[in-house]
Amino acid sequence: MRGDGLTLVELLAVIAVLSIILAVLAPSVSTMIEHAEEEACHIGAVEIERRYEAYLTLEGLDHLDALFLTFLNTIDVDSTNHHYRYSDGRVNCSKHGASENNDESEEVPHL
Repeated sequence: MRGDGLTLVELLAVIAVLSIILAVLAPSVSTMIEHAEEEACHIGAVEIERRYEAYLTLEGLDHLDALFLTFLNTIDVDSTNHHYRYSDGRVNCSKHGASENNDESEEVPHL
């Protein structure tokens, strides 16, 4: 007669199924997190770029690297994982590259 619990074989089958599901989902979740971080960095870089250009225009100044670094220190920027640089009229992130991301060869994300 069988009790109310699971047998060892049933328990191993459940663990095997959960392991397979986890193995399939883990890369997708990792990719989604990476894309979200890149998008957040891109949005931050665009915002910094707009604010810096407005600052230069309002103050009547030309870009200097030291001026950009001073500007970054005066605004609220989360730069714990990357450093922003201003070059060629664009703000670039040291971790994710340029703020302009118009790569036509980029893969279409799958669901």
